[in-house]
Amino acid sequence: MTDAIHQITMSYKPQQDRMLLVVSTRQKVEHRYWLTRRFVAAMWPGFVNAVESRAEPTATASPHAKGAAMAVQHHEAIQAADMSQPHDEDKENRPATNAPLLVVGGSCTPLKGGGMRLVLDTVEKAQVTLNLTEELVHAFCHQLETLTARAEWGLGLTIGDPTVILPEGERQVH
Repeated sequence: MTDAIHQITMSYKPQQDRMLLVVSTRQKVEHRYWLTRRFVAAMWPGFVNAVESRAEPTATASPHAKGAAMAVQHHEAIQAADMSQPHDEDKENRPATNAPLLVVGGSCTPLKGGGMRLVLDTVEKAQVTLNLTEELVHAFCHQLETLTARAEWGLGLTIGDPTVILPEGERQVH
């Protein structure tokens, strides 16, 4: 896919026991992909590596400090992202296939300036490359965390240390 990304949405489809990934481009083309539990479980470490590569502490920091920094960074990115928008239905056409393509493999590569290159390999022998900004990486991970929990896939996906308590707005200390 060479077009710039306009919107990414994901939903869980219980009748398929799969997630439907919909990528809309700025050129108003929509691409749809099925993500299976097996694929998500296999790719998750790549997503974590992409986020970890941008976490603030140095390489010599303790694992707890790295986990805490990743959790805070992820929380801040999610708070800044606009995930309230419904899927934009304004598109002119779709690729040759109307049915979603089944993703069976791929790779995640952190980009030097931030973000990640996500390559999806489909059973139909198509290979799709998505260059995700840092904000999109966090939004993508958040959608995977939320939907895998809702689907009860038992993957326990988290970014950073899940025991870190993040502040909710301003607090006064007396």
